[in-house]
Amino acid sequence: MFGFLTGFSLLTSCLEEPGIGNFADLRFDRDTVFFDTVFTQLGTATEVLKLYNSGGGRIQIDEIRLLGNSVFRFNANGVPGPIAGSFFIDPGDSLYVFLEATLDPNGGNTPLIFEDSLLISFAGQQKKVVLAVPGQDALYYLPNDTLVFPPSPGNPNGSILPYRILDCSTEWRADRPVVVVGYLVVDSNCSLTIHPGTQVHFFNNGALWIYRGAQLQALGEADQPIVFQGTRLPLAWAEQPGQWDRILINDGGSSNMRHCLIKNAFIGVQGDHLGKLNGSSGPGQLNLHNVEIRNCSGIGLYTRGLNIDASNLLVHNCGQYSAAFTLGGSIRLRHSTLANYWNRSNRTSPTLFFSNYALAGSSSIAAALNLQVLNSIVYGNKESELEWDSVAAAGFSYLFDHVLLKASDDYPTPLSTRFPMVWRNESPNFSNTNSGNYQPAANGAAANRAQPGLVSANPLLLRFDLRGRNRTESLPDLGAEESEN
Repeated sequence: MFGFLTGFSLLTSCLEEPGIGNFADLRFDRDTVFFDTVFTQLGTATEVLKLYNSGGGRIQIDEIRLLGNSVFRFNANGVPGPIAGSFFIDPGDSLYVFLEATLDPNGGNTPLIFEDSLLISFAGQQKKVVLAVPGQDALYYLPNDTLVFPPSPGNPNGSILPYRILDCSTEWRADRPVVVVGYLVVDSNCSLTIHPGTQVHFFNNGALWIYRGAQLQALGEADQPIVFQGTRLPLAWAEQPGQWDRILINDGGSSNMRHCLIKNAFIGVQGDHLGKLNGSSGPGQLNLHNVEIRNCSGIGLYTRGLNIDASNLLVHNCGQYSAAFTLGGSIRLRHSTLANYWNRSNRTSPTLFFSNYALAGSSSIAAALNLQVLNSIVYGNKESELEWDSVAAAGFSYLFDHVLLKASDDYPTPLSTRFPMVWRNESPNFSNTNSGNYQPAANGAAANRAQPGLVSANPLLLRFDLRGRNRTESLPDLGAEESEN
């Protein structure tokens, strides 16, 4: 396939021999090469990866190689892979790597995406470029533009954020999986509606970004939940954290998520009130009903000034916080379970953190917080799973009523104004935290302790628990799930 490429060569100037360049001067036009067209017999169209020397010295690439026994092939400066080298790139010059892939049209149960990596080695340092090609029939959204972030003290090599803006009023249905590569943006005054049973997959650092004034309506059903997860389908990856980035929701719109499972992200859901971050104002609302967020390598639910109303919410097993509410906002959690038994690393963050400010460079921004946690559980395997902080520049109001807490002894005692009815450090005896089963035991501390008036006042939202069990057949339990009575 590369015979027509053998005449390509790298043109360099020999008028003056340049010095030796630094690996930091080697720029890549992208860090992921995704093939969007697959021809069953001929393979894909050719994609080109550009390596550019932005420095003043000559860079010698020792080797370029494919890491796996894959469907990909490459040709660098007329030299075919799977291993090629060495190559010189003079200051201001570029090296072009031509890439192709061929898939077996009768491959059967193939992955959503075939992956490999191209490894570029130079003077003991290495750079990986991810290669990806669609592997089965799905609705693929590929980036068609990039945001370029130049080098900075916190990001010395700079970075590239690939993205695509979604068509307004888009709807996703369960007839085909949806695969997102890069950041998929729902623009201002537009909406994305996701119907019951839809499977949404994110490749590597992929994300769904609901921009200011846009809306997300992810409307699953109890027997047809919507699932947000990574693209790696083998069983070994089924509960592997950190496979994709996040669902990011900005202010100015009203978004709803019901009967959704969000798993294996870096941050499950992040709500950012950009108006408060830049000094302006504007409402923003996210409603979560019957939503489970689990196995996030960072934070499960993270807000900066966005309003949240949640019922039957379960957030568990995250590398940092299960939930962190910052920069104020109106937050209400009813019959929710925030639990953290993360065992993949040393977790130092509590299950729940809340504050009325956020850091902005060397200063902070403040906004009023009103937090209510009702008929819920905040628990985990740390000594204390509850922490808060505040500044005097904005209001700071919170209420924990009929809540089971894992908290240190120096926290406010029960029956105080902000903790009128709580039980501290009494185990709910969850069924199996290792397998993600957070149903409390009938003889545990959560049983029969919820305020039944909250359920009767909100029957459409709270009569049934996260798994469809009826709360009104006896005294309701604390948390998102009822025990087996």
